[in-house]
Amino acid sequence: MKIILYSTGCPKCKVLKHKLEEKGIAYTENGSVDEMLSLGIVQVPVLSVNGELLDFQTANQWLINTKRRRTRVHEHSTQNEQGL
Repeated sequence: MKIILYSTGCPKCKVLKHKLEEKGIAYTENGSVDEMLSLGIVQVPVLSVNGELLDFQTANQWLINTKRRRTRVHEHSTQNEQGL
């Protein structure tokens, strides 16, 4: 399963990051505003689950329904270029 957290470090972004880590879900954090805009993302956070983009509310619901994993992995990919 490929999980990407599109984030600028905003308070809601930190909530999703915390929940992902709490559940032990492996994910990559992407802060590239150019990439977000190219995907049509104009508000963060957005969670990509196997290519499906989930807004904050839908991502929270997905996390509630996802069982806790044992491994904890977090990769920080690109740097935040500017706020959305």
